[in-house]
Amino acid sequence: MSALRILGIGVILAAVAAAVFDATRAVESWDVTADVTATSFADLWAFAHPASLDFVRTAIEQHLPSQIWDPGLQTVLRLPVWLVAGLLGIGFSLLG
Repeated sequence: MSALRILGIGVILAAVAAAVFDATRAVESWDVTADVTATSFADLWAFAHPASLDFVRTAIEQHLPSQIWDPGLQTVLRLPVWLVAGLLGIGFSLLG
């Protein structure tokens, strides 16, 4: 089994864990009027290492066309963590 396939399986497992975390949070706050929201990739990145998120944003805005950051990467950063991780894991598995 290649390293990319193993990495892909690990990232898919992380996506499943993120989906379970979001589902658990939704069930805990079960209310008819409450909004069920998933953790966005930007929220996770800002929680894990906010300095690197700011660095990437600044670097992209200064060195690449503005459309790369907004709406390009902003759209990806607004997606749920489980979706981004799942797609990356599938991609790694297929490449491996």
